[in-house]
Amino acid sequence: NITGRQLAALQLALERGYYEQPRKTSLRDLADQTAVARSTYEEHLRKAENKLLTNAGQFLRLVTATSTGDPLQVEKTRRTEQAAD
Repeated sequence: NITGRQLAALQLALERGYYEQPRKTSLRDLADQTAVARSTYEEHLRKAENKLLTNAGQFLRLVTATSTGDPLQVEKTRRTEQAAD
């Protein structure tokens, strides 16, 4: 489960544009807006990202298990690489 601190770190990063391209803020700037050190803030954020992406990965595996499309042509690339071996 995601902790309250991890969720707060993620929410702040989202609200301040950390995930936009280009980034609107830095880890240091985000940490400066909290009562924790940059390294601690980064740890909370990375753990939150890891938990969310792990759960998203499980969801995507379920969704793609029923999908018949391959818009990025992953299978074609795999077959080509295997044939080259």
